[in-house]
Amino acid sequence: KIGLVSFNNEVTVIGDGMGTHEIITGDKLNNLEKLKEIGINSEKCKINNNISKSKDNLIDAIWKLEESGQTALGPALTVSIAQASLVRGSQVILCTDGLANIGIGKIDNESDETVNEFYENLGKWALEKGVCVSIVSITGDGCKLENLGKIVETTGGNLRRINPLKLTDTFSNILQESIVATHANATMLLHPGLQFVDTAQKLQNLNPFQENEQQQGQQPQKEKEKEKEKEKTTLEGPGNEDESNDNDKDKEENDKAENEEDDKPKRKIHKIGRSLKEVGNVFGDTTLFFEYGVNKNRIKQFKDEKTIPFQVHILYKKIDGSKMLRVITQEMKTTKDKKSVRENLDYEVLSKYGTRISTKLCQIGDYEASRAYMNANARYLNRNANNNNNFYQQQQQLQHVAHYVNNNIALDYQMAQQQQQEMVNMNNHAHHAHHGHHYMQPQMPQQQQQQQQGMMGG
Repeated sequence: KIGLVSFNNEVTVIGDGMGTHEIITGDKLNNLEKLKEIGINSEKCKINNNISKSKDNLIDAIWKLEESGQTALGPALTVSIAQASLVRGSQVILCTDGLANIGIGKIDNESDETVNEFYENLGKWALEKGVCVSIVSITGDGCKLENLGKIVETTGGNLRRINPLKLTDTFSNILQESIVATHANATMLLHPGLQFVDTAQKLQNLNPFQENEQQQGQQPQKEKEKEKEKEKTTLEGPGNEDESNDNDKDKEENDKAENEEDDKPKRKIHKIGRSLKEVGNVFGDTTLFFEYGVNKNRIKQFKDEKTIPFQVHILYKKIDGSKMLRVITQEMKTTKDKKSVRENLDYEVLSKYGTRISTKLCQIGDYEASRAYMNANARYLNRNANNNNNFYQQQQQLQHVAHYVNNNIALDYQMAQQQQQEMVNMNNHAHHAHHGHHYMQPQMPQQQQQQQQGMMGG
């Protein structure tokens, strides 16, 4: 089933095109709860017919759409999510070429913090209802995707900026992807000889400007808290706490176990690492990454281990609402042969994760770190592939490297352009400030100059 909602200075709920339309205007555009109520309860908003019956009516309705008035994007998106929430696993595809400027969620004349909070909360509500939101924007338009991107990121949708001539293909690709589960999260349990790693966080810490801000206590704490809440990643276990405290705890637990069970073989209890990540809506190709490394503080304890176990707990809801838990356990062989490791690297995983790191750094505005990591990762993959003596493996690995580079050329170019634009803006700002200083100085009254000189002398 497919429904249509159009918007300008008012919102028109066309639905499946088989009945009368719901037109929303005036004060209702600024009332979040009222918009939700209309989308859920209004009979005019119900989508009762399959696409096989309603397609002709919907096609006619689309061809009759005309551009006019303002852009009530926020109200239209709210009503659409409310409609879709009636069936878990539904999708909302927002197609716009304008800036939200009327009703709730309007971007002009509002602070970025207020706008981001609105779309973030709307995304959380959509996620709670099992609805995925994707956005298709027209290349070169005035739509602020950094604000709308919050809801896409939260619900696991797609954000596409495209040429209008490719609009049909983009819609087809998005509609082919169906939600297979909702409210999903995954917890990985890690062997005590390993520890979780966050490469993006490490690269941020290498930024001298951010480090300086931390020393001065000026780095915004709200962004950190939001990121922690979103990721919900607990880095517990070895390597993430003070090693001496960890060893003390282990010793106490071992002593206790020995006192209670003197007749049984001695055993040592270790604290394992846990990392919880919220996924939300899940598609057939949804990918989740956990990054880990060797805990150098415990190499001696586990140097003779031949295999290491890994376990992931996946909790999710099926489309019918039933709650499920899946547990995956694997044992992986260990090796000290670096050459063997390099020859058997999974280039598909490394390239996808490399793109994820670069994108994450780009989203927070650290373009320098993002581009540097992208370049370093490509050189690392290429170097290892060229050193591989297995010709067949080498050709496969080099193909992955080429694919990785080609996929990131556009992102690298956009970040370079953004860096240049920011540099120009900074130079213009510095020029105006310098010019203003010389302009203001002669305008100061003589009496005020004398007072200022007296204050400076004091």
